[in-house]
Amino acid sequence: MEPPDIDKELGMMCYLFDDSSGGRLREKLSDFLVDEVLDGVTASSAMRTGFSGRGGYFLYVVAKTAPMDFLRLRRVVSSLLNVRIDKIGFAGMKDKRSISFQFATTEIRRKEFCRGEGVFIKLVGKYDRFLAPGVGSGNKFTVGIRETCPEKAVNLARLASKGFLNFYGYQRFGYKRPFNHEIGKMILQRRFRDALDALIERGFRLVPESDHIKALRSVGVGILRILVQSYQSFLFNKLLSKRALDKLDPMEGDLILGRDGWIRRYDGKSGGTLLIPVPGAYTNIKNLYMNMLLREMLREDNICLESFLIKEIPECSSLGSLRPAVSIVKDLRIFVFGKSVFMSFFLNPGSYATVFMREIVKPVDPESCGF
Repeated sequence: MEPPDIDKELGMMCYLFDDSSGGRLREKLSDFLVDEVLDGVTASSAMRTGFSGRGGYFLYVVAKTAPMDFLRLRRVVSSLLNVRIDKIGFAGMKDKRSISFQFATTEIRRKEFCRGEGVFIKLVGKYDRFLAPGVGSGNKFTVGIRETCPEKAVNLARLASKGFLNFYGYQRFGYKRPFNHEIGKMILQRRFRDALDALIERGFRLVPESDHIKALRSVGVGILRILVQSYQSFLFNKLLSKRALDKLDPMEGDLILGRDGWIRRYDGKSGGTLLIPVPGAYTNIKNLYMNMLLREMLREDNICLESFLIKEIPECSSLGSLRPAVSIVKDLRIFVFGKSVFMSFFLNPGSYATVFMREIVKPVDPESCGF
């Protein structure tokens, strides 16, 4: 089955399964619930009964009950707690159009409870680490698909739960041009004036400066970092698509994540999950085929790996990382109500529920279908 044009523009050029259930997500905000898990404890349960951890950081639960992207959420939390944005730790971004419960850490104890702009914050205990991407255990989701074919949705969910392509999802890039990764590419190409124009087109209010880098910094380094990371995500999606269309099994030179949790070079014997590079300055691919693919992609965009060391805005530099090619769904439970199917499940950190749903619904127009 052929993906829609927007999927291809975001590097998602294929599916693992041909059939589709059709349907819509998020007819109501409550159709998409996200509950972050930290050390086996969900944020929603910690909000009710507290968190029994120890450490030097104060642990809060942030509940979001209105549509809000992560950048705005950080600003709201910062304002409510009266703590600088860079002094608040989060384990990851949650979907903009969802009801979500997530943890946050601060070094300073503030109010025990506060609320505003559809956000509720409660102090639930202490933690031994400052939260950052990768620190959390993952997320528990409850997602509803309406106006669907229940039989197909159930069958595809069970198939995809055993392994779906671990693409970065739509919310990583946005839905309209200029996409996040396109602006990130401009920054990596040192086209700072073009990046400024693109941000203005997206509705950002910039501080007028003759110095383009200074003007970009007025947006906030956090936003600029997300834009660069979006381009890295785009490259990952393209690499994963190429592998999925060719051969998803590990090959000579590949890195795999073993069942014991260790990363090792594939030797043709040991099993494990294929790891795909999220390209950065220190990316070193031993698989000749994958190395050739990445070099061609970068050459087309007039970028090299060294471009990810951004001396003009060093906070946005990236050395690169690895990401599993396939994500596994855990604790899948399915409930059918007429032509609606609701699912609850757990995903590891960094995996997208919308990408799992994409493999089931295969939306012709992702945005209008609630993706």
